[in-house]
Amino acid sequence: MNLPLALRISSDLLTIILLHGVYFLIKYCGSHKWSFFCDDWSIKYPYKDNTITDVVVTVVSYLTPLVTVNCVHEKIICFEKIFLVEIITAVLRKCTENKNYSIKGSLPFIYDFCVAALISLGTTFFLTTITKYNLGRLRPHFWDICQPNVPVNCTGLQTTYTCQGTNSKLIADVFLSFMSGHASTASASLFFTVARLHLPVIPFLRPFLQYVLLSVLFYICATRVTDHYHHPTDVLAGAILGLLTSVFAFILQIQHNSKTHAYILHINVYVAVPTDLLLTKSHSLLLEILEVKLKYRPVVIP
Repeated sequence: MNLPLALRISSDLLTIILLHGVYFLIKYCGSHKWSFFCDDWSIKYPYKDNTITDVVVTVVSYLTPLVTVNCVHEKIICFEKIFLVEIITAVLRKCTENKNYSIKGSLPFIYDFCVAALISLGTTFFLTTITKYNLGRLRPHFWDICQPNVPVNCTGLQTTYTCQGTNSKLIADVFLSFMSGHASTASASLFFTVARLHLPVIPFLRPFLQYVLLSVLFYICATRVTDHYHHPTDVLAGAILGLLTSVFAFILQIQHNSKTHAYILHINVYVAVPTDLLLTKSHSLLLEILEVKLKYRPVVIP
């Protein structure tokens, strides 16, 4: 492994770890204790268990973009990211027909996809955590869980109170309504997957799976409101954040792919070193410029 490649992988891994690890530091510092109005009925809903738990939404959000199909078949390359529905048709009908297909040659592109997805999710997680612990909001079931020591017929803004509830874990969480972590994480994952889903083999399979993914996202967001865990605006803000970070990840992957294409082009043509990293037709301006330069530069093969 050469030094530039090692530095790039190390920086990518460090970025992913830092984006996810900052959660524990922020959580250790704690959240604010927000005041409330006694006549605010939006925080007096009964407590309900999660329809979709934190573990489920985390597993779904992180595995969906990593365990998904991206079978691209252009002239000289075919590579896939595993998806059981498409694996048989993609491999048997496409990849096995391509004599130039190389699993090793597809690894840089798979790496770019995974890194972009993980950075998108990490950025979403980081921004959501900062927002929750610094802006925050009382959850719809605040009154049921906190049971503040205020008169039943109180009026006006209550700034000084003590929670008399017995579940300390839920009490600590009741101040973290804005924004929805479920909505932001699921949106970042599923929007990115929908945008990068390439299924050229079976007609209508791509729009069908995109519809399924968006339906799953809508269901996750809807349950946060029906479970009385978030206000509708919390969910909307989370979904918008996830959409923005997925767009960021999409652009990041395009840039990484451009660099990967340019590096492979340099190896194959400039340096004239045999490699099984095969090029596809690139739509990036960078590669187009390099290809134009190559047309007017003689290549000396030793």
